[in-house]
Amino acid sequence: MIYFWGVIGGIIAVSIEALFTLRLPYVKLLPFVIPAAVAINYAVYRIILASPSLVSAFIIFGFATATLRVVASLALSQKIGIGTWFGLGLMLMANVTRHWKP
Repeated sequence: MIYFWGVIGGIIAVSIEALFTLRLPYVKLLPFVIPAAVAINYAVYRIILASPSLVSAFIIFGFATATLRVVASLALSQKIGIGTWFGLGLMLMANVTRHWKP
């Protein structure tokens, strides 16, 4: 269930970022942005409640958001730099390490 809230929050965050690329005046975007910010905050709240630690919650939300940003960039045919791929790989490793029990 933690990943569900991470994906929901990430989808909303990436959608709002894509909306800002339309270069509309901020006043016209407020009716969309304010409820979206509340929804993102609620998703982060649910992640924090369900995760075993605060660091784990940040790893999950960061990984979901970074992955969805890469997917959106690929869908928009934008070039993705090597640093983004490296960062995404590090987030994946952090997520895998979170489940590691020696």
